[in-house]
Amino acid sequence: MVKPQTELVTSWRDRAAEYERDGFTEPATLLRRCADELENAWRVWWTQPLTVASAATESGYTADYLRQLVREGKVNPIRIHGTGPIHIRRCDLPKRPGAAIREAA
Repeated sequence: MVKPQTELVTSWRDRAAEYERDGFTEPATLLRRCADELENAWRVWWTQPLTVASAATESGYTADYLRQLVREGKVNPIRIHGTGPIHIRRCDLPKRPGAAIREAA
């Protein structure tokens, strides 16, 4: 499945190439920069470590169930600064079937 932001980045880069072919180098450069910024922002958001509470809100599973998945090795935890409470990257979250996508508060 292609994500909408991926399609937008591709579209902007294609349009930048068209602008450049037509001799409009400044708008092409700006459009490429915007595409790069969107792609980088998406990558940061997608790989962001979440607390177990935030991960529970976004995944639709309870915090206890997510901790269980970590103990069973089904979800990869990370620890900020090597110690402290576990975090789960957004991209590693399981999604509960039928659960609406929810944003953490």
